[in-house]
Amino acid sequence: MNRNLEEISKEIDKVLEQIVSYFKGNGELLADIKNYVEKNSQNIVSGKIELKFIIDMNILMDEISSYAKVGNFFLLKLTDTPFLKFVAPRYLEQEVKNKTLHMAELFKISEDEVQRIAAIAMKKLNFVDDIDKQSFCRACKKIAGRDLKDVPYLALYFSSPSHGIITRDKDIISISELNIWKDKRKVAKIVTIFEKGTISLFVIAKSAEYLSRNFYLICASLFKFLGELFKKIVNSFSGATKVLINGLKELPPLAKTFIGCVISFLILCKETREVIIALIKEFLRVLKMLAEIFSMIFKMLGRILEVITGISSTVLYRFFEHFDEAVKTIKELNTQPG
Repeated sequence: MNRNLEEISKEIDKVLEQIVSYFKGNGELLADIKNYVEKNSQNIVSGKIELKFIIDMNILMDEISSYAKVGNFFLLKLTDTPFLKFVAPRYLEQEVKNKTLHMAELFKISEDEVQRIAAIAMKKLNFVDDIDKQSFCRACKKIAGRDLKDVPYLALYFSSPSHGIITRDKDIISISELNIWKDKRKVAKIVTIFEKGTISLFVIAKSAEYLSRNFYLICASLFKFLGELFKKIVNSFSGATKVLINGLKELPPLAKTFIGCVISFLILCKETREVIIALIKEFLRVLKMLAEIFSMIFKMLGRILEVITGISSTVLYRFFEHFDEAVKTIKELNTQPG
């Protein structure tokens, strides 16, 4: 890829980021795009383009602390996108009540403020009420001896498919079979990959037919114009010749004989032959000039098509690259335990 195409590639990425930012402001539209891609690319994406995580009390406390300090959540603000879902057992609500006073003292805010922020935070969570007994028993065997409060989160992990638990709890992290996410920034990065990849395929699918049709129409129109121009030149020459021949046919035999004699005499005359040869040379020169003009036009069209093709292929490459990254990420995540 040459320097110009690399610059184009960077511009495409900037435009795609702007598109993603625009769609983030319209959750329903982004959800429609996500559904469209999942429906029409099922064999490619092998499932939903979505991250599903379980979060526990210590992560919710981090989010409440973030909101108390800067007026915004870090992780929970990502739930504005349809590509991410946070789930928690209903028990989390009880833990919030039990730790309201502790959080008020820790974050140096009132209990009412803790409750207000917690209520905002919990609206962004999907609570699960029914967890099967078998999952609870399995969770108890794993962690009840260390901390009973962790059992509902582990039971939820065992009871329903997810991409893991976001936690800083040392007891949960110590269980090797679990898929643990400690880096919050990684979650944000994958959401961005999903957004760019999904929008990329949506743009390609919706615009490819339109662009290819119009590209064909432009090329066809240019060639049609050149063809009609050449046809008019040929018809003009042919028409003049036919008029001359038809005019000669209408002449009486005596006149035809006279004209024939004159032409024969002129051909035999050196000066006339030179004039005729000069006319023929001029005619051939004009034809050559027209041929050069047509050649120049075709070369120019070739260069234009080359540039358009180069840009188009670069655009498609970048879009497919984003989608390919999203698909690979989905498949990797879906093979992880959880």
